[in-house]
Amino acid sequence: MHAAPVLAALALLAGGAAMLPATGHAKTPPRLITAHHVQSVSCVPGAANTVRAAVAMRMTVVNYSGIGDWADHMEMKARLESTAPGINIHSNWKKQKTPYLIQDKRHAYNMRVVTDNKGGSAGWRVHVKLIWHRPAPIRNVTKDLYLPFNASCAPQTGGGGITGASP
Repeated sequence: MHAAPVLAALALLAGGAAMLPATGHAKTPPRLITAHHVQSVSCVPGAANTVRAAVAMRMTVVNYSGIGDWADHMEMKARLESTAPGINIHSNWKKQKTPYLIQDKRHAYNMRVVTDNKGGSAGWRVHVKLIWHRPAPIRNVTKDLYLPFNASCAPQTGGGGITGASP
């Protein structure tokens, strides 16, 4: 048969394997794989014409062995920010953080945060900050999302009486 070409190909492969770096790695290690999915942004009514945003997210990470290829925690922060021009004072971040994450595993967490109360008659957007914490001195992976927010669930106070009531 044609054994000579097959043997020549095997010899080339064996010779190429001898040229790998001295570390013995045939390829570079995988990079940290992060993902997120916005599940919902909803309006939560408060007292005296105020609203809060309830934000639900799914965060995932695939942790590999090796330096820099894993996250030890995932964190989600959210707050309402004004969409009106001018100086705007933003509310405090509300946050949720996962327990310690181990290497060589895929981690997926559903996260939910409810922001501080804000006036229901103003325009708002939801600022979400996602953080995949990594051990020092490796930099964290962060992602900022700006999501629309409909504050129409704010209760209206004062003025009229009960509607639809009969005397």
